[in-house]
Amino acid sequence: MRKRLYHLLEPLRRENLTTFLILETADSSGFNQEFEGYLADGIIELGVHTKDDTATRYLKVRKMRASSHSMDSHIPTVSNDGLQIYKGTIF
Repeated sequence: MRKRLYHLLEPLRRENLTTFLILETADSSGFNQEFEGYLADGIIELGVHTKDDTATRYLKVRKMRASSHSMDSHIPTVSNDGLQIYKGTIF
């Protein structure tokens, strides 16, 4: 599977194209480093944290190659004004 993914992504990299792969992970940590994690230049985790019957969406940059980034969770909100991202502690 790793070779297949590599052969899918390599021609896109040669053309300097930005590619988003979206996948679901079964791991409770939300981070699957099995094969795609090593090949990806960036990994953005989207998830839902539930506590006391309250669900909160979150966004976390797990990996962004050649970039310094926060490992904190951020809370996205969508309204009539568009998408807004807030830094926040949800865990």
